[in-house]
Order: sequence, then structure tokens, then C-alpha cells
Amino acid sequence: MIRLLFLLLSFNISSQTNQNSKEYDLVLEIPNIETAGIIYIAVYDNAEDFDSGDDSRDIMAYNIIEPVSKEIYQKKNYT
Repeated sequence: MIRLLFLLLSFNISSQTNQNSKEYDLVLEIPNIETAGIIYIAVYDNAEDFDSGDDSRDIMAYNIIEPVSKEIYQKKNYT
């Protein structure tokens, strides 16, 4: 049986001190995970790619596919 979990995640993207910088910090925290499994997260940088229906990784600005354990998932990515 395949279970799909759709999450609307709120996260903060804070820019570096340089205003012209295109580098961002991404910090995700997902609490209350009831069952261990695999998490799929895709971040798009424009509405056209998000709405396209294309699920290839090429159009994603950032993606995560990782195993998760019960309780909490935390991911910090600093570019």
C-alpha cells in the first residue's frame, strides 16, 4: 500500500548579508512523524514550474528524498 502525504510547509528563507547574493539558508523542521519512511520535498522557484505537472527534478530549485524516522525530521541546508 502506498501512502501519499502532502504537506504545506512554511519555512523561512533568509538572505545573506550581501543584498546582491542569491544564496539562501533553508531550514526545515517537520514534527510529529508517526511512522518511519521516506520523505519527498520539492522546492520550486517559480509558479510556472510548480503548476506544470512535470515532476522531474530538473525543474526543481531544490529537492530532498531521504529516509525519516519517527518523531521529528530536521534538515538544514546552507548554500
